Amino acid sequence: MFFGIGVLLIMIISSIGDIRSREVLLWEILGCLGMSFARVALSIYGNSFDASDILMSLMPGAFLLLLAYVSGHGVGYGDGLLLIAAGPALGSNITVMGMIAGIFACGIVSGFLLVFKKVGRKARMPFVPFMTFGLGVMMLAQV
Repeated sequence: MFFGIGVLLIMIISSIGDIRSREVLLWEILGCLGMSFARVALSIYGNSFDASDILMSLMPGAFLLLLAYVSGHGVGYGDGLLLIAAGPALGSNITVMGMIAGIFACGIVSGFLLVFKKVGRKARMPFVPFMTFGLGVMMLAQV
């Protein structure tokens, strides 16, 4: 839980930066990666290491990277790298469900903005805030 809170704090900071400049900074990715390495190291030390959970927690980020490549940067590479870095610290359940909740929240907000004609069809929205929201909701759901 400690590592999840640390990752969530980094992602909140990253959300603010993503809204302002549409960038995910390297230190944010490295911060999440450090939390993930620490969690994996402690799980190895505590004999609770689960390689399948670690690998599954990388899949949502890999999916976002693939989506960024296929869509021609419709989703940024930074979003996928941030989720890959954060995944092992959060665990596979929170990472997968958090990404799904983030996509759902982004779709709802985008739909409202389109219906009320606040944005055009080709408008670009930062995804890290929605991903952070989804991950936070899933972390609270597991408490």
